[in-house]
Amino acid sequence: MRQQSSSRLLSLTCTLLLGSVATAQDLDATVRDMLQRADNGPLSQVWQIGRQISDLKGKEERLASAIQKQFSSLKLNGRLAAATALQEITDGTQFGKEFFTALKPGIQSKNPESVRAALAMTKRDTFFNSRTQRELRALVKPMVVSDLTDPVIRVSSARTLWQIGTNEQQRLAKKVLLDFVKSSDRRLRIMGALALADINADSNSPGWPILQEIADEPTAEGQLARTYLRIENQRRTFDVMLRQISEKGLDKSGKGAKDEEFALIREILARVAQRHVRGDTIGRKQMIEEAARGLLRSLDRHSTYLSSDQFKKFYFDLNPEYGGIGAFVNFDKDDVFSIVRPIYSGPAYKANLRSGDKILEVDGWETSGHTSDEIISKLKGKPGTKVKIKIFRRGWNEPKLFSIGRRKIQVPSVNHELLPGDVGYVEIITFGGATSKELAKALTDLQARGVKGLILDLRNNTGGYLEIAKEVVELFVKGRKMVVYTKGREVPRQEYMTGDRAILADIPLVVLVNGYSASASEITAGALQDHGRATIVGERSYGKGSVQSLLPLMSNRPEPYKDTNRNRQFDEWEPYEDLNDNGKYDIGPRLKLTIAHYYLPSGRCVDKQLDSKGEVIDPDWGVTPDKVLKLRDTPVRDRWKEAVIYDLLEKDVFAKYVGQHLAKNRTLFVELAEGDQGSVAKYPAFEAFYKSLDTKLSRDDIRRWVRYSVRDKVSDLRSKAFPGGRAVGDFQEDAQLQEGIRSVLVQLKKDIREVPAYKNILKIKFGEATTKDAKKVGKK
Repeated sequence: MRQQSSSRLLSLTCTLLLGSVATAQDLDATVRDMLQRADNGPLSQVWQIGRQISDLKGKEERLASAIQKQFSSLKLNGRLAAATALQEITDGTQFGKEFFTALKPGIQSKNPESVRAALAMTKRDTFFNSRTQRELRALVKPMVVSDLTDPVIRVSSARTLWQIGTNEQQRLAKKVLLDFVKSSDRRLRIMGALALADINADSNSPGWPILQEIADEPTAEGQLARTYLRIENQRRTFDVMLRQISEKGLDKSGKGAKDEEFALIREILARVAQRHVRGDTIGRKQMIEEAARGLLRSLDRHSTYLSSDQFKKFYFDLNPEYGGIGAFVNFDKDDVFSIVRPIYSGPAYKANLRSGDKILEVDGWETSGHTSDEIISKLKGKPGTKVKIKIFRRGWNEPKLFSIGRRKIQVPSVNHELLPGDVGYVEIITFGGATSKELAKALTDLQARGVKGLILDLRNNTGGYLEIAKEVVELFVKGRKMVVYTKGREVPRQEYMTGDRAILADIPLVVLVNGYSASASEITAGALQDHGRATIVGERSYGKGSVQSLLPLMSNRPEPYKDTNRNRQFDEWEPYEDLNDNGKYDIGPRLKLTIAHYYLPSGRCVDKQLDSKGEVIDPDWGVTPDKVLKLRDTPVRDRWKEAVIYDLLEKDVFAKYVGQHLAKNRTLFVELAEGDQGSVAKYPAFEAFYKSLDTKLSRDDIRRWVRYSVRDKVSDLRSKAFPGGRAVGDFQEDAQLQEGIRSVLVQLKKDIREVPAYKNILKIKFGEATTKDAKKVGKK
């Protein structure tokens, strides 16, 4: 079973592919949906949803931007979820301003629970720069000073002021908490004592006897008191241990022991265990792994430590094979585990399972109340075995039981289409182990269908195997030519040359890139650009021009397993020795270490290297397009439309419309999915549908979203997914793709405006760009 970002359904995103990046529109829609869920749900769900948002794949800057776009439409719970997500995706003040903006309404709220929740998130002062700290102090101090402040809020605000305040303000905060401890009201005394323990007050303070008094009570306060007392006892024990270590670590001359370099790490681990508020819950192994990541990140952006689980996901990303039923799955907007889209070569589709089908049971085991990982583990299994799945589909009176034989599933990494004007369009999702074979098959199919020019879409492709990038390039160039060479301090120069296996070497070629195109994507685009083989369109690429080696660690080897199918890799159904008794196979961690840089045929390195100050060393990083063009976002004046569209999607109006008319209009809907020329006239009963919505959106806005829903359904009808997602990869809505088509057609001495399928839906400018391309073609 396979899991994919399902922002097409605006449902919760949970992906197995580490490093995959959603499109900008999909990411915005997914974030909006999740924040709205937080807004409409209880306060208790806020933090969980915020953490789920932070797990979405993509660059932190892009995710932060998607979160910030929703601020104006959010209520308190949505704001708190947004703040949680921002807090999770950074270790410093990078998004401090956005974090404070999200949090501020909660602090100013008249709802005590919301205020307490917001203040609880201010305890980590590392998220605030000097400016936001001043603003936060200005909000919190009046609540601390005023005797009229609700006692619960006053204690919470005092804890916050102690955390982010000046020395004088910290003294004020501590004085207020001490006053609470001296109160005649037992409830207030307990609140003050717990707060003092939370700010690591001296164990001689008057609050500690109160904690000892309530420690045996079967209450939340009693449990917290026991925790603080245990931490204090550990602190005293570790103080004694540290003194003993210090004394033993000195020889007679007073010099340090041989391993004195590690004394700092040992002491930090001890101090965390004894003093940190969660020191008794954070495992020593976890802290050491984080220290390893920090050490490696200090070297460069891409060196890191991968835990066993992280490496397993990383490996799957590049080698997406598994035993299962073959379907992308996720929770839908009703929180029911469903099929987002079947893999059309897989057994689920052949068994007549379709997009939107709800999975109620797996082998009699109910999916309700379980996580994605738990359900997916039930669906996966050894190829050849069977699994019984209870399915419910819209329109059925009752669920149906399906028996499906599991198979070895290869997740596709290439999608392709033949667009109007005989322009081929190929999307490469990742540079995995089977990508070049998939691409060769796609190009051969397009060649048989009479393709005249080609667009290779590498947008949002974060890379993969270096060797596969070479194999992709050689499908487009003749003879033996250099694709890339690598060299490093301990690595000799190694050149990657094309072989004689070109398929489409003589037709016009355009490559699309953007800021998420990285590594192998940049090698492919840059090599084709350097050899004059392709025109590059889009936005400057990411700038990852370094080579990482994945080194196993002798200190933590893989668990032994029985390789029953002799494929030299662990499959989930194979027996293994669970040496650490954690109930899962551990492949072992890896050291991901930068060992070299790669250089394009022209000798340029695309790596965005930074100096010790964080400044770019060489401004000529990444792959700069021949035609720079941004993927158009919604204008600010039209942002209101997003909220309206969201409400309509929540009501499921587009899918219902398609469901009502699909049976009688299958051939028509296939035609509309491929292209409707921007006209509402072909859609059955469209005017009545539009009027029933009673919306201020234009007919064209509604047509566009109806067509998206049509494309979702038609994918099942034609047994093939459309490339991209929503607007991206759709020649009617994607300006960068349109510019690529125009460039190809110019080289074929054609005008895109004269092709009927394009002339009514163009979103690109004409004039200067057309002249430049015409001159370029003339020179050739």
